[in-house]
Amino acid sequence: MQGLEAIEGMELLYRTLPPDLQHWHCFGKILSLTYGTRFDESRLEEIPVLSMLLTHQQGKYRIRLTLYNISGTVSFDVANGFFSGLTIDDFANCGYEADSRFRVSSLEQNLDFTIYCARIQAELLP
Repeated sequence: MQGLEAIEGMELLYRTLPPDLQHWHCFGKILSLTYGTRFDESRLEEIPVLSMLLTHQQGKYRIRLTLYNISGTVSFDVANGFFSGLTIDDFANCGYEADSRFRVSSLEQNLDFTIYCARIQAELLP
């Protein structure tokens, strides 16, 4: 999670989560996954949004990740698929378009999860 201060809500995660849980791959259980749209006032249009509720093995901490203005692929092989957490990359200084600032992905087999988005909001839930 270090180096991703551009994600809204990261300061609270850094202060609250124990050091051994300050890694996205620790949050490998998706409790809910919701796709929809929201009105973006800066663009004056609807944008696609993906929201995920994540937890870790013990389930003590839950994080809601909301990805704004997304594009990419989400595909699970429900017979053989497994998920052990996310990788988030910030491409702010790499010359990428603003809509593709972040890449959220998983490197697991039987799982195609690669989402590009303009903005991410992380919220630690009680």
